[in-house]
Amino acid sequence: MGRRCVVLRCQNSKCNYKERITCRIHAFPANSEIRGSWVRASVPEGFKSKLENYGVCQLHFFDADYADESKIRLVKHAVPSRNIPDFQNLAGVTWNS
Repeated sequence: MGRRCVVLRCQNSKCNYKERITCRIHAFPANSEIRGSWVRASVPEGFKSKLENYGVCQLHFFDADYADESKIRLVKHAVPSRNIPDFQNLAGVTWNS
């Protein structure tokens, strides 16, 4: 089983391997400063699961966030900022795993 996208209401929450629909889900960075930026940008309040089982999918990064055209490797300081819900407008909404 692969990682799931942690972003609330992401339409790309699972990669569908049976139907060969692929998506790239990036693991949270090891660098604590950058990891913290990812968490603040993408992890909804009340999230209680282990982040190791989750990542952030390619839908939440811009082309400029990638090191090259293959869109495999992110630049060092990339932070998810595309298609991210406004958490302030989601009061009371819960994350469903």
